[in-house]
Amino acid sequence: MGVIDAVRRGRVGDAFDLGVPTLAFAIAPGKATFGAYFALWHTPRHLVLAVERYAVGKSLKERVATFARAALPNTLIALAAGVPLVAFAGTSWRDSVDGLILAVTVPHSVSVAMLEASAKIS
Repeated sequence: MGVIDAVRRGRVGDAFDLGVPTLAFAIAPGKATFGAYFALWHTPRHLVLAVERYAVGKSLKERVATFARAALPNTLIALAAGVPLVAFAGTSWRDSVDGLILAVTVPHSVSVAMLEASAKIS
């Protein structure tokens, strides 16, 4: 679905979700836009969805704590694997980070799609 199609269907939120990043990528440098998109849009969206799913019926504090405990092992594994790859890759820091981003994008997209499908999130 594109921005125009979303507007035609009355899905203004979807149009906004597609339109703002598209516009940002069109007018700003790609890496700067990606960094801003990831930090200000993508990550908060995932965190909100994840925290909503953890420990339903408990307080927000308990849900955040449950999510943090569940996320910690994977975060530590990613850092333990990623930092040495970047540090010893023999390429520039920027090229190494670009490679890591590309390496995790497809598995991340697949796993998020599977989670959203199982939760029936549209």
